[in-house]
Amino acid sequence: MITPFVLRRASCNVYGGILTRRSVAQKPFHSSTSPRAISPLRMPALSPTMESGQISKWNLDPGTAFSAGDILLTVETDKAEVDVEAQDDGYMGQHLVPARTAVKVGEVIAVLGEEAEDVNKSVEVPEAWKSTGDSSGSIKTEDSQNKIKSTGTSDGACASSSSDNKKSAAEFGNLHPTAKMPLSPAVSRLLIENQISDATEIKGTGLNGRLTKGDVLLHLGKVSSPVGSAQNMIDDDARSRALEKSSLSSATSTSDLKPQPPIDGPTLRRLITEGLALVSQSTETPIPSKPSASFSSILGDYHSMIPLSTPTSSIPPPPTRDTYLDGLSS
Repeated sequence: MITPFVLRRASCNVYGGILTRRSVAQKPFHSSTSPRAISPLRMPALSPTMESGQISKWNLDPGTAFSAGDILLTVETDKAEVDVEAQDDGYMGQHLVPARTAVKVGEVIAVLGEEAEDVNKSVEVPEAWKSTGDSSGSIKTEDSQNKIKSTGTSDGACASSSSDNKKSAAEFGNLHPTAKMPLSPAVSRLLIENQISDATEIKGTGLNGRLTKGDVLLHLGKVSSPVGSAQNMIDDDARSRALEKSSLSSATSTSDLKPQPPIDGPTLRRLITEGLALVSQSTETPIPSKPSASFSSILGDYHSMIPLSTPTSSIPPPPTRDTYLDGLSS
């Protein structure tokens, strides 16, 4: 016969077995990695008229984490060098364009990732990134994609970069022009594009002999004057100055008088006498004099305020000493 204790123990074992089977059935059989997101880094337009820029240097290597506000790279334009900052947190991926390379605005220059796994593993650069008009460029990729391997350095060029960028990097990547004075970004870029390594032979017309863009263009034979269209303004100003100077000289020559003989003594005395006569004949308008104030006139305003008679007092005079003895004398 089964006792109640045995029945209670058996029911507990069955209930426990049911819980175990349910918990096992609810567990997943396998897990897979979630898709990762990568996005392109395009050449920014640093000014409304900017068409292309040159990557001066990369500040972050592939695989390096960055935060919002960190400087990713430095872009050199015709006017200045500008640091490009990160808008969000992420990881720097493959550099598709090496440093010292001219790139058009909107072209993809690097790959950015949200996690370290996004940039450390192999990713496929989509064809949509090659279009400069598509700025969204965020795609999903899995770890199974293995077409382009990240080089891990900023010197490797990607297959998606244009042939012009490759040619520019191969020919002008290591060209650094030398000059007597510091060169501006526009002059340095013009020298690199024309493969001029020694700029000391070019005569500078800038401040303290500084080399200008017009000097390089004149050296290349593209312009006739280093100042360009400003030469007409300089010529017009020079002509106006010369005309003004000639008019002043002619006015001075016509206003010159013939030298006169010195004045003798009688003539000088006559001139002095005539001047004194003119001074004596001139009558000046006398200034009206105010009458001097007297003491009575000063106190006249106060007479009306003084009462004419003093009022008598109604209080009887105090009794004298003799009044006390008036009734005793009789």
